[in-house]
Amino acid sequence: MSAQGQQFSGFTQGSREYARLLMAMFCAGMAVFAQLYSPQAALPAMTRGVYQLALMLRRFLFLRRLQVWLSPLLFGHLWLMRGDAPAP
Repeated sequence: MSAQGQQFSGFTQGSREYARLLMAMFCAGMAVFAQLYSPQAALPAMTRGVYQLALMLRRFLFLRRLQVWLSPLLFGHLWLMRGDAPAP
């Protein structure tokens, strides 16, 4: 509702307000496009870093899993010699 109590029915095509609205929508679209397009040049560098991080994490998790599986095999005799071996 406007100040006079009448409902707003929109802008008429060809009016000055309609042209200003179209120009504002065009500028908003260009601003969004520019913000989405501008980091595109940096994407390969960012993905390279993410890929390296994923490889390091994968290696760490593999080595950790390997350590969990191999430590009883490699160091189980030490537990038995000390007498604090986990109960079967």
